[in-house]
This record gives sequence, structure tokens and C-alpha cells, in this order.
Amino acid sequence: MTAAPDRRGSAKPSAAGSMFLAGPARQQPARQGWPSMFLADPYSHDRDQPSSGHRASVPPQKVSGTGCPICGARLHISRGALHLLALTAQGLTARTICRRSRQSLDRVTLDLAAAAAELGAANPEHAVDIALRGGLLPFGRHWLSQAKPLSQADLTALRLMADGLTSREIGQRTRRTARAVDTGLQRILTRHGWRTRGQAVERLHAADLLDRTHPCRCVNDTSPGTATT
Repeated sequence: MTAAPDRRGSAKPSAAGSMFLAGPARQQPARQGWPSMFLADPYSHDRDQPSSGHRASVPPQKVSGTGCPICGARLHISRGALHLLALTAQGLTARTICRRSRQSLDRVTLDLAAAAAELGAANPEHAVDIALRGGLLPFGRHWLSQAKPLSQADLTALRLMADGLTSREIGQRTRRTARAVDTGLQRILTRHGWRTRGQAVERLHAADLLDRTHPCRCVNDTSPGTATT
């Protein structure tokens, strides 16, 4: 099934630096005020291990994705940010992550937003899409139930959601209100047992219903210039 035209890379890159680097990951200096995920990755700790609450004195470790098929540029992200995106792609809500990591809900919410910003994404579900296409998260295998088929309208809304569009922007494209879009997306998630929008994006990629093109500007001419050579 051919994916609908998308709006890749519409969000502005994070101020933390370019999300694409042409060689080994660049080390960013430690900054005061970064959310907790950039410090000691509290989301990978064991549940019974209390968080120290101390800020790290070293830069966050970077993880690299697959190279662009044209220019070879790779996507880079902090290990803690990637771990957090993986959790939301698995269907863990912010409240569930909050309970498991013993972080406050406000902190988890800020960390999710910062993880998205580090990839130049508009929101966490958009970041999951970029991470999957950039080789930071693996593609799974999934078959949608034939008893719960997705209509063309459903697929259009989901693809626009994965591209980082807001409910209002999706409504403008599909001639619906933002509330109708939210209701429709929630209905789809509930019907298929997807607990987060990030999980919906991961499941749709696993079912090969979303575009898997590498997010580098060399491949997608609609994205802003973020790769360096």
C-alpha cells in the first residue's frame, strides 16, 4: 500500500544541535536544566533502585542510527532519550513510565517533549516515526486483524499523525474538527489495543503501512537541511 504524501521534518531542529552528524557522535557539553533523561537515564533503572537525583558531570552518551543511503549521515540521540521513546513505542503511557521510574509525571512529560525535540520532531509519536526510519529503533513484524480493518480515512489520519501534525492540522487536511480527529484517533487506538500514539506508529510500521524512507534530507527533499557532510 502506497503511503500518502507526508510532511517529514516539518518541526524545527532542536537547539541542542543537529540531529544528523556525518561521523562519530558529537559530544555535547553538559548543561544545567536538562531534563533527567539526559543525565543518568532513570528509565533504564531497576524499579527497586532509587534514583540518586544527582546531575551527571559528563555529557550524555549518544546512540547512532543507520546511515543515509545517499550521503551516509547518521541520526544521533541521547541513550536516555532513545530508551524513553522505546517505552512509549511499546505502549507505556507517561503515567506508567512515571510509576516504573519513580519520576514525577511532570518530569516524564518534559522528558518526552525533550526526546522529541532532540530529533527535531513535533511530538513523541513523530519522534518514534523518525527513530524507526533512522534505524534507532528496530522494525517489528505485525499483522493487523482482518476483523478490525483500517479504512482509508483511518490510515490518512494515522499517517498525518505520524508525520507530526496536530489534531487541528489533520482536521484542516481532512475537513474535520480537531475534536473529531481526537475522537477518531482514540477510537482507532482502543479498537486495536494500542495504548499510546507512539505504539500506534510502531505497530503501523511493523505492518508496513507507513513510509520507511530514511529521514535524511538527501532522501526527502521536503525536510529542512539538517545533515552535515
